[in-house]
Amino acid sequence: MADLLPFEPSADLNGSRIGMLGLPSGLAGQLSDALKTAMCLSSNVSLACDDPGDPWELYDMLIVWAGEDGPAPPVAQLVATSQRWLLLGPEERIRQNSSLSLRADDIVFTPYSLNELLFRIYRTIHRANGGGQRSSNRGKPVVLVADDDPAMLTLLETVLRNSDWECHFTIDGRRALVMAHRLLPDLMVLDIEMPFVTGLEVLRRIRDTQADNVKVLLLTASSELKHVEEGLALGADDYLAKPFSHVALVHRVRKLLFSPGKVCSVANRAHTPA
Repeated sequence: MADLLPFEPSADLNGSRIGMLGLPSGLAGQLSDALKTAMCLSSNVSLACDDPGDPWELYDMLIVWAGEDGPAPPVAQLVATSQRWLLLGPEERIRQNSSLSLRADDIVFTPYSLNELLFRIYRTIHRANGGGQRSSNRGKPVVLVADDDPAMLTLLETVLRNSDWECHFTIDGRRALVMAHRLLPDLMVLDIEMPFVTGLEVLRRIRDTQADNVKVLLLTASSELKHVEEGLALGADDYLAKPFSHVALVHRVRKLLFSPGKVCSVANRAHTPA
């Protein structure tokens, strides 16, 4: 498997405990060997989260297998647990299991790059260590980003990591609503076309709660301008068409966090330089 990301796992994951849940023995062995190269401790874990001999809470995170060649994942326990976990498996199988895909902290489709998987493990663990509910006494504004495209989400995370604000990321709209309730973000960056719960539906629900103080930036493909008009009517503050420059994205985020005002119509924005 080729290394695709500029990432040094041995430096960033040293000593992390990874639990493998439901992985076939061959794959579990391969993954365990790979995790050793990153100085991780890994082992198969019980399907029961409260197994007294090996509870899930002893691990920094879990890797849950979603393929046909393994035991059925314990959906109810995974949905309810506060433990961080990554869903691994064939794309078709994962998309068929919305209960798990909507709850997972991250998803990796097979076949995968080893370096990509290690990066996702690192990100999941460090989100858990750095997360938590926003305090009203915290000086930094909070930004919540939702996009179902893993490559786009990785790009957004790379661009938006900034000392002036605190960022949180998720891959779907339903999870964004859960996180918004917990984090009370100052700004939400929402991809319009997400499965299950779209960016427009997230926006609608946020505004239905009378959360007018939450700024919303919509991300859209150029063919979705009719959806942008609907989003602005629902109370979105601005939008950005894909593909966009890093500078334009950071400019929009900074403007919404630190300057008053909102976009009034698509026509107004169409003549505004990025």
